[in-house]
Amino acid sequence: MGVEPTAASWLSRVTALRWTVKDSFVRYVQGSGGSVTVVAPASVLDTGITFPASGERGGLHRFAGGIVFSAHGGMLAVAIAEPAIADAGPDFVLSVADVRAPHSDDARRPIATLRLDSLEDTEATMTPSLTIAGSATFGMTYPEGFDMDPLTVTLARS
Repeated sequence: MGVEPTAASWLSRVTALRWTVKDSFVRYVQGSGGSVTVVAPASVLDTGITFPASGERGGLHRFAGGIVFSAHGGMLAVAIAEPAIADAGPDFVLSVADVRAPHSDDARRPIATLRLDSLEDTEATMTPSLTIAGSATFGMTYPEGFDMDPLTVTLARS
């Protein structure tokens, strides 16, 4: 990886976030007759869901769109909406809009800490480890500290 630039220098260049969430979870939802719905402007690619960058506000590097997992007649319902990355010291934090608080633009849930695995000129790869709020988001299916699938942040060239 070489010399790491400060987080501020590479986070300021984000153009998109790409994430499969957890492949086994997606397979479970689809295999149980459930649905995986992508909310624009997010889009589906072979490499996962791509959320375009929507700017920085309040120290959060935000992405637009979402994905909703639903199964078992709505008993399983998970929404990953408007993800954002914040620099939180030695780690980073992945948060999502709290869809249960629709009247607040700033209501967010920190669902994972992010470990920076690699940093290249045009992308950074990070592994999300669920927080207790992230575990609750997934219905306590995965415990706090559980690693989800890695995510990739694409970066504009420096």
